[in-house]
Amino acid sequence: MQKAFNIPEEASLAISIANAEKRGGPRTARLSEEQQADYPKQLQEEFRGRKFATEDPRLLDFEGAEIVFIGARTNPEEAYHIDLQPEQESEGSADIFRQLRFAKSRHPVEPLLKGEWR
Repeated sequence: MQKAFNIPEEASLAISIANAEKRGGPRTARLSEEQQADYPKQLQEEFRGRKFATEDPRLLDFEGAEIVFIGARTNPEEAYHIDLQPEQESEGSADIFRQLRFAKSRHPVEPLLKGEWR
């Protein structure tokens, strides 16, 4: 997926989620009304009337959710005085299963570990 989106191996990105109710931009660059995410009222309120939101990752759980990747800095380690050494995670150590509320005993994890982006 990283290659498909042309995301460099090391990057500092901000992710914004588009508000389907505040459609903007050219018609050719947005989903049709039928294709857009249909958020429940509680999640729609997360946008607080804005065109984009970044605070609630649950907004990504809906078909038709649109995201925008925004490059933050060319050298984030220097700009933010942080050390970005990625951790090597395995199926046993990855927190993603807890975040997604996956019961590994009930859901196959093989596609998550060996999936292919098409």
